[in-house]
Amino acid sequence: MGKTKEPFYKKWWFWIVVIIIFGAYVGATSEEQNTSTEPTKVEQTAESKEEIKDYQEQSKEDISQILPSTKKPEEPVTKLPEEPTKTEPVNQTTTTQTTEEKTMEEKNPLEQIPGILIVPVVEHVDGDTIKVKIDGVVETIRFLLIDTPETVHPSKPVQPFGPEASEFTKKMTLGKNVGLEFDVSQRDKYGRLLAYVYVEDGRMLNEMLLAEGLARVAYVYPPNVKYVDRFREIQKKAQLEKKGIWSIEDYAAQEQEQKQEQQSAQPPSTGSGSGSLVISDKNLSDEYVEIKNTGSTSVNLSGWILLSVRGNQTYSFPNYELESGASVRVWSGPKVKENPSGLIWTSKYIWNNDGDPAQLVDPNGKVVSSME
Repeated sequence: MGKTKEPFYKKWWFWIVVIIIFGAYVGATSEEQNTSTEPTKVEQTAESKEEIKDYQEQSKEDISQILPSTKKPEEPVTKLPEEPTKTEPVNQTTTTQTTEEKTMEEKNPLEQIPGILIVPVVEHVDGDTIKVKIDGVVETIRFLLIDTPETVHPSKPVQPFGPEASEFTKKMTLGKNVGLEFDVSQRDKYGRLLAYVYVEDGRMLNEMLLAEGLARVAYVYPPNVKYVDRFREIQKKAQLEKKGIWSIEDYAAQEQEQKQEQQSAQPPSTGSGSGSLVISDKNLSDEYVEIKNTGSTSVNLSGWILLSVRGNQTYSFPNYELESGASVRVWSGPKVKENPSGLIWTSKYIWNNDGDPAQLVDPNGKVVSSME
């Protein structure tokens, strides 16, 4: 008999193989278990982090409530308002400028001077004479209480500083508005309006000319002496500083001689007395005023003025002799084309039918007769 074959499970190597296979199986199972549980741990970790973050934020809020003086309140450092502030100043500046411009317009220096008449200057004559338009009528304005060196006098040469005075007045007035302040008598014997003249910035031109040495105090005839003392003080200062005409060595002596002549000479009065002429009649619709000589002698009307008070328009009488007891009518309006008897003023309407006082002014500037 042959030898019996031993079963394979009794072999030693069989159990080694079994052990190896079993160990491999156990290892694989452990890995699967570990892999299946790992995501849970990650999720738990993530959840834990979120909870920690929420807790930290909640803690910050709680702390900020308890401690308000942390860095957070320092953040309002006006950085938020900075952006609107950069754009707003443009509008605010524009608004401010517009308001200031309106205020300046409302506070025109000339309008702040009481009792003056604001009018446009239409022509410059010389240093102390301009022409303005008043209610559509061109009037010659002679500056009160001063005299500038001559530049356009028909019988006198151009005097030193005359052109400078003329240019100064032209620069300050031509094409601009001026304010006129009248004294007691409004007109001279030539029919010119006598006034203190204010320029656009509110200064008086009479004083400015004196201060620059471009004029002297002159033609001081009462009652038009409102500012004479002030004018003399300004002139005295210009003399001490040797400005303008006062820089000429002998000008002061010449001025003193002329001053004495002017003080001793009064404006000539024509006729037998201003009281002899009166306004005897006035017709507003027919546009005439009648002047009568009630005196015992004739009166030459040269230098006399007829004034429409409401329109501030004047008629200068020509060289016309009005006999004692005689009358003469001064005509205006369309009826002058019919060649009425008397003196012709203008073909334009002068008198206001709703009421317009008439005044008769003698060569001294005195109103001697009026009619409402």
